[in-house]
Amino acid sequence: MSSQPLRDLIHRGESQNRGYNDYNGGTYTGSDGREHVRGSSQPIDFSSMTLGQVQARQRSGELFAVGLYQVIPGTLNSAVQRLHLDPEQRFTPELQDRIFSEYLITTKQPEVRDYITGKAGATLEEAELALSEEWASFGDPRKGGASHYRPPNVASVSVQECGEALRQMRKDYRADISRGTSPDAAFKAVTVGDSPLQTHSRSGATPGLLMSGGHGASVKALQNELQRLGYAGEAGTALTADGDFGRDTQHAVEAFQRDYHLNVDGKAGPQTEAAIHQALAAQGVRTLQSELNSLGYTDAQGHPLAVDGAFGANTRHAVEAFQRDHQLTVDGRVGPQTQGALDQALKARVADTRTQSVLPLSDPKSPDHALYEQALAGVQKIDVDMGRSSDQLSRNLAANLAAEAKALGLTRIDSVAISEDGARTFAVQNESGVRRYADVTTAQAVRTPIEQSSLRAASVQTQASEPDRASSQPVVAATAAPSRDSVIGLG
Repeated sequence: MSSQPLRDLIHRGESQNRGYNDYNGGTYTGSDGREHVRGSSQPIDFSSMTLGQVQARQRSGELFAVGLYQVIPGTLNSAVQRLHLDPEQRFTPELQDRIFSEYLITTKQPEVRDYITGKAGATLEEAELALSEEWASFGDPRKGGASHYRPPNVASVSVQECGEALRQMRKDYRADISRGTSPDAAFKAVTVGDSPLQTHSRSGATPGLLMSGGHGASVKALQNELQRLGYAGEAGTALTADGDFGRDTQHAVEAFQRDYHLNVDGKAGPQTEAAIHQALAAQGVRTLQSELNSLGYTDAQGHPLAVDGAFGANTRHAVEAFQRDHQLTVDGRVGPQTQGALDQALKARVADTRTQSVLPLSDPKSPDHALYEQALAGVQKIDVDMGRSSDQLSRNLAANLAAEAKALGLTRIDSVAISEDGARTFAVQNESGVRRYADVTTAQAVRTPIEQSSLRAASVQTQASEPDRASSQPVVAATAAPSRDSVIGLG
């Protein structure tokens, strides 16, 4: 990771290939009734302009967001006043970096500096939220990673990427402090370093633009993303993630651009990439909403969540309810711990559903009912020998024996025997003079519900009997009558 990872993310999400010389003219409503960003009409070298000249062109409406950090008029005016900047100085990369480090993430959005410097009470989410409020390309942690602002703004920097950058900066800041660096110098080191970001490409290609004929890891990543969104090749065949930007990839890009009302040119530039990332984020939110619905979580009014891909107040309410139920930090965010708990809850639900769909071994319709009946007959015989009545513990033991016998490849149970101390119970199959058996711990088996043993039996693929699948050693039967409690494991 870069030594100034946050600056790199802002460059990627906001100013892209023009870097410190990027600008736009704000938004306008097009003939389609939608808002569009008025892009840069001609190159500008801001280093040749004074700060006052930039402000004047912003006031006239010719410029709106300027520079690498896309500073808007009101923000630039406030920075000039707060930092006591001279309007006659040039709007250089160094000055832009200073405005970023000393004003944007220190004064205007203090939560960012507070988190990086480890101020008491500062949280990662507050810093992430502050960044999403300052830069529309940063995902809002409270909107499922979507942009904090309405279209045409789209988030191309994920909450995860933002969090990783902030955590790295916090770590590097602490390391610098431990080496005796002053707080201000340490903060400057992790935010802007000693020199401006190198933003100019030496190749003739536009940085960040993927198009026909391209190849490599970036193309492969694009293909994987389009696959996840359900886009296919030219003939409707699955898109192959081979890293080569051919006709199929171009077709998929064009289809995506049409669906999302973008300029259809078959090229994946920053705007298309940002829209893809936002579509993937919405897809993730829809999955989350479906999962919460399946687990019985609702909105504040008790209604099922709308599966719309928008992480709003209703989805946040359901996430918080899930977090409370699972003793997690209640923050409404689906971080690693919450996602892990969700995964476990979903697995448990699948297991419960599967258990309900598996017939118990005691049901005559169960495919393993005959094995259970054979085991039960043997257990009941022992009950008679011990002078006790068969009960639920007997049935539990029989089911557990049947499941273990099936797991070890026994195809029938000819008899049941118990060790002299009653600790283990054996299912025995006599085959051509060889006794094969499966054994269970008696005390544990009698307390294992039939449903659990039935589920285990159902999960075992019936296999042909093999000599080494079950033991053929002789079984020591109960020669002396153990007590009822030792045989059945009653406590």
